[in-house]
Amino acid sequence: MTLDILHFIDNKGGNAEEIRESQRKRGHSVEIVDQVIQMYADWVKMDYDINILNRQINAVQKDIGAKKKAKENADELVAQKKELDAQVATKKQETKEFEQKMRQIAGTVGNIVGKAVPVSVTEDDNVTLRTWFPAGETEEPPARPGIMPHHEVLLRLDAMDLDRGAKIAGHRGYYLTNDGIDLNQALISYGLDFLRKKQYKKIQPPFMMNKDVMAKTAQLDQFDEELYKASPS
Repeated sequence: MTLDILHFIDNKGGNAEEIRESQRKRGHSVEIVDQVIQMYADWVKMDYDINILNRQINAVQKDIGAKKKAKENADELVAQKKELDAQVATKKQETKEFEQKMRQIAGTVGNIVGKAVPVSVTEDDNVTLRTWFPAGETEEPPARPGIMPHHEVLLRLDAMDLDRGAKIAGHRGYYLTNDGIDLNQALISYGLDFLRKKQYKKIQPPFMMNKDVMAKTAQLDQFDEELYKASPS
């Protein structure tokens, strides 16, 4: 889940330095934090300017009403209000586009890295916290001659189609067929039953999701890669 824009601002409950430190741990840009903070300040200023213009419009509208009530010519004030209305419309559009850009940039900042998480920019120096092996097995599993990889088993059972899968989804794409589908459904049922017994609540979300909501489940800069799309053909 990406950071909410308000988390960048100290007086809104966020901690900018904590976010900077998190970016350092990730090996990502630290400067982007200050960029978003500045953009937020600019965005607030733009919204303030619109409010000032709206106050001017209300004042002019009040004067127009007074002129008309006194049966006096208000053409000059009407023209002034029309010009102010145009300025507000333009500034609202600029503010909306600026906010979208600001949130897009903010969305590229990762979640806060936990204090207990080992700092590792590459996989080469990752820290192993714990290991587990089945009873009687060593760190290096013994060779098991005659045991086929799972994908070969599925292919021999006609439970998977790699060729068609690769044509549709590219490398590593696959179709499950026959027993492959049954096995997959069985594993899903087992997983759901296991979690239910652990007091987890099963939830099925909508299959169609608003892009803004979907973006909250992933980094925005990874959105296109993580989103399944229909084939253009």
